[in-house]
Amino acid sequence: MASLVAGPQYAIDYQRLVQVSSNLMAGEVDGNGSPSGIQVTVDSSETVMRVSGVLRLAEQAATYPLRSAAAALDMALKASATPNPSAAVPAVAITKLTLVYTAVRAGADDYLEPAYLFTGSFTINGYPHEMRLLVPALADSGLRS
Repeated sequence: MASLVAGPQYAIDYQRLVQVSSNLMAGEVDGNGSPSGIQVTVDSSETVMRVSGVLRLAEQAATYPLRSAAAALDMALKASATPNPSAAVPAVAITKLTLVYTAVRAGADDYLEPAYLFTGSFTINGYPHEMRLLVPALADSGLRS
């Protein structure tokens, strides 16, 4: 009986990019701020072994009012506060701010909505951690009710 020897497999991530302007692209992320798209697993002979994830169809472009940078930062600072006032809040060093898009479901409709992804780091008990916080980029006047 011949044994089956598995060769190396490679996971390729395809993240959806949204054209924001002629020289700016923004990636789609999930609710945790992680890249969202599809993952394709192939073997060393380029055979597709597995495909997973959601690949959205092209969206229709639209113009919406954006939240000011100051308002987005204020939202981020308020959202990062602990609900328990007696709990210690670690100091977070914000190292990156990225314009991203998140998928939103409104009834039977799906659409992509712009958001700001604040990324930073903090240390607890000597161990480094990453912090990600999504803040809506749309001004309140642009949100559906």
